[in-house]
Amino acid sequence: MKNTTTPWSGTKGKSGELMNKEDLLKEEIKKIKDLIAQGYTVRYIIDLNDFSYEALKRCGLPASYLIPKTDPQKMNLQEWDTHTSAEHKWEYADGVPFIDADQRDRVMLGLIYSSGLKHLLEILPEESKKILKELVNSPPLTPR
Repeated sequence: MKNTTTPWSGTKGKSGELMNKEDLLKEEIKKIKDLIAQGYTVRYIIDLNDFSYEALKRCGLPASYLIPKTDPQKMNLQEWDTHTSAEHKWEYADGVPFIDADQRDRVMLGLIYSSGLKHLLEILPEESKKILKELVNSPPLTPR
């Protein structure tokens, strides 16, 4: 279940006092490092949905464990939960978000448009970048 409040709003420490943002971040980092030390995987830690993106970054963890490939891949329900907004107002059926491919493509283009291609390349895992480079250098794709 996703946390829909800001990570520091109304959070109380062990002694009951309200914690500021930096103290909460330090606590999250400690919890993440403890989980890593106990042998939990990156996937497990991210799937918990208990930590801010900033805490994950400061611990050297990626925002996502998904590796985009040449062809579409199905997502399980946990992956979908981890990678969508807290409200879950997006469709999901049989491992595929957005049953309507046109709607999926429009959202994808909107997200890439708003973040820019440079940012897309910054967040793509190396394996996906290699695949993308191969696709770009291959014969032209026919539009769908």
